[in-house]
Amino acid sequence: MERRIFGLENEYSTCEKSRDGFISVSGSSVFPSWFIRLKENPVIKKYKLSSETYQDTIDGWIGANGGRFYLDINGKFIPEYATPECDSPRVAAIHDKAGELFLHELRTAIAKEYAERNGEKPPSIIISKNTTVSDQGPLTTSYVGVHENYLYNNSIFLKEADKTTLRNFLGPFFASRVIINGAGGIRKDSDGRWRYVISQRAFKAASDRCFVTEKPDEYNQNTLIRLHIVHGDPNMSPFATYLKLGTAHLVLRAAEESCIANPPVELPDNSHRALTAFSQDTSLQKTVRDELRKKNYRALDIQYEYLHYVHRAVHSLSEEDKQILRDWEWVLVALERNPEELHRHLDWVTKLVHMRHTTNDFGNPKARMFDFLYSDISPAGIYNRLRKNGYVYEFVSDAEIERTGLTPPRTRASVRARYLTEVFEKNFPYFYVNWNLVHGVNGVRLNDPFETTSESLEKMLEEIAKGIWPSSLQQPDSEFYGDL
Repeated sequence: MERRIFGLENEYSTCEKSRDGFISVSGSSVFPSWFIRLKENPVIKKYKLSSETYQDTIDGWIGANGGRFYLDINGKFIPEYATPECDSPRVAAIHDKAGELFLHELRTAIAKEYAERNGEKPPSIIISKNTTVSDQGPLTTSYVGVHENYLYNNSIFLKEADKTTLRNFLGPFFASRVIINGAGGIRKDSDGRWRYVISQRAFKAASDRCFVTEKPDEYNQNTLIRLHIVHGDPNMSPFATYLKLGTAHLVLRAAEESCIANPPVELPDNSHRALTAFSQDTSLQKTVRDELRKKNYRALDIQYEYLHYVHRAVHSLSEEDKQILRDWEWVLVALERNPEELHRHLDWVTKLVHMRHTTNDFGNPKARMFDFLYSDISPAGIYNRLRKNGYVYEFVSDAEIERTGLTPPRTRASVRARYLTEVFEKNFPYFYVNWNLVHGVNGVRLNDPFETTSESLEKMLEEIAKGIWPSSLQQPDSEFYGDL
């Protein structure tokens, strides 16, 4: 596919500052439902946020840029922000940063509302994109991550055996890509020593069977499938986000446009172990064994193999695709020469280089606190302070991030956002929306992910303005049913 849909679902760690340090708190206490219903609040008005309810329980909120904020209710109430569907890796990276800005502004507004309601200073809450917080020292355990989503053409992988072939093709790529998208961090090994690793998330990754999963039945064309990647790291660096999405896009294109029966590297049922092995070694010299070829590969070697495979297999590249290839090769060359050359671009390198200014003792609580605060999404966060002072690459501007938080990408998110804006601005008494359906079970279906306008929706909005309400809204069957 020359055009592709991209999306990210980022989970966030939340901590409350106390006299003794920081303790983990649940997302539900940080983002109270009473606040999100206060439609006159400036943040709610700015983002035209509309609440989602299911069986009288608020599950989340959708904004006018088409993105969704919700509490992951798997027993933890972890705040999570899902970007809208994006048609470019760079656009997705900007929407990811817009999600950070939104959560920061929401947290700030909640603190103000709390003070006005209770007449006292609210708890000091820190929201971080950190993946794993150790239970040693001042922080309690918290495991969060990011899920990547890619639309891909499944026409040549319809049989289960073909899907296994696809997973085997993609596994080595995603395992070795950690040297690009790893967020870095401190981890306690089995011998009791604290070490810096390229990815903490890698040690909580799912098995190979869940390394690459599919989400079928979301589009009317049964050959379009959402590929769901669950093992990756959330990035503060938008350049790292762009490159991890961009390289995956090109590798998927290679799979769609060529025969992948003979992938460049084969690690059957061993990609998860390769991921953890690569994540432990900041020197990038650790190798894994391809038993079929009787050859050892570093993560760099595997990335080069896939880069060359893309060059051979993919044709008709867009300008963005060409730039991704140039950036991919540039990063690999720099990592080969000296990873610290990328201290402005890749999170695991940036974090390591600047952490050493604090301490070289990774067992020191200061190092672990630095690890967590690096990904603090507020202006006081370490990454954001580095960015403000010019120590990291400014891949996107503040103006782009601010604008993106209010504007949907040129995908079906535009149609959904159009509906939600009307819901918000005209005080619809009821509304009904999910990713591919708006305004009732017999409403407007958004089966084309690249759709940017809808005559059916415009006609329906005109009817609603005249007081004509679809009967389907009386008995909704979707999980997203809002009552303003």
